[in-house]
Amino acid sequence: MPPLSAPNMEFVVYVVALLGLGLITALADSVFWEHFVSIAGWITAAYLISRGLAKMGRASDTP
Repeated sequence: MPPLSAPNMEFVVYVVALLGLGLITALADSVFWEHFVSIAGWITAAYLISRGLAKMGRASDTP
């Protein structure tokens, strides 16, 4: 089995943001799970867009 590479910092920040949001949702009475799902969806979309832009910036047009 090949060794796993270290995760990039964008992914670490993404996971920490979701964990923090989940913790706030679990502890606060004013934040409901529907809010968590909505905000987590936006955070996920932003992460995927940022990864796509990062990969597009590294792509070369020459073969």
